[in-house]
Amino acid sequence: MFSLDTVVAELSELDSRRKKLINQLSAAIRSLAGGESLLMPGTLARGGRPARRAAVKRKSVRKRKLSAAARKRMSEAQKKRWATSKAAKS
Repeated sequence: MFSLDTVVAELSELDSRRKKLINQLSAAIRSLAGGESLLMPGTLARGGRPARRAAVKRKSVRKRKLSAAARKRMSEAQKKRWATSKAAKS
């Protein structure tokens, strides 16, 4: 039979593990959201209004410009892959 002290100690340990996991999940969500937590709103400042957040600078993505010939080669290669995949299923 468990004593009350043992139960309290186990519950306390579980609570600390829960807090640690929540912090890790929050950090992962912030990381995936680019620093902005979409699932967990910011804490409220005094007066019940949302706290201000620092602006997050994101790296601009440079788009590659492909020539028409390159796009055609890519298209033909993909069609060839689809054909071999379809032939394997039949």
